[in-house]
Amino acid sequence: MLLYYTNFAINFVLYNASSRMFRIALCDYVHGRWIALRESIGAMRSSVGRSSTSQNEDIVI
Repeated sequence: MLLYYTNFAINFVLYNASSRMFRIALCDYVHGRWIALRESIGAMRSSVGRSSTSQNEDIVI
């Protein structure tokens, strides 16, 4: 019985993955996540840069 349902599940995944609309939606999703990740990394880098300069200024004073 488990093999029976596994077969249907695999067929469903393969059918959806081969669909053009699924590929378009997946690319849009991944692109959006990639942009958000790049922005968060940029914000992290800029905040790290600011905190290290403020620490250096505190040490100099």
